[in-house]
Amino acid sequence: MIHAMSKRLTKTFFANGWIKDNQIDWCIYSIEKAISWCFFSTMILIYIVVSKKTMEVIFFTSVFCLFRRHLGGYHTRHHWTCQILSVGLVVAICSLIGPIAEKLNFVFLLFANGCALIILFLIKPSFPKQMNLTSDEEKFHKRKVKELVVACAGMQCLIALLSKNAYVYTLLGLIAVIISVTNGERSF
Repeated sequence: MIHAMSKRLTKTFFANGWIKDNQIDWCIYSIEKAISWCFFSTMILIYIVVSKKTMEVIFFTSVFCLFRRHLGGYHTRHHWTCQILSVGLVVAICSLIGPIAEKLNFVFLLFANGCALIILFLIKPSFPKQMNLTSDEEKFHKRKVKELVVACAGMQCLIALLSKNAYVYTLLGLIAVIISVTNGERSF
């Protein structure tokens, strides 16, 4: 349904001369992504209201989404599986994994966080082919990730002083990004 709607809109954009022939795949992908983001956001807002886990969701999703934007990562073949996995990931992290991680030794969490930041600094982005990134765009994303790692490390120092629990969810966001990007070439 999302794909069909995206194709119809793209045909309209092409017919009106708003996009070129070589931008059709990109346009379909971008529309699908926007629609999916709206659905994901709605589902997450519902989860926040029901679970009352606002802080956990905000810290986890902000880190996860910010890095995924510049690193790419795992993509499913169908939007419905993407939505199930995305919403399921947030629910699993904030309701199951996070509460367990909150009980871990803080020194261990600091060590794990340092490892995660180093991996993110070195990791190769994994974007879908539909994005048609130029080499300049790829360099931009690589540079941006390095900047984000430094900014995230600074932000986490401040967060660690204020709230161990918030720190845990930023760390879990980093770990989820690493797993997503290292599995980016696979899909089901």
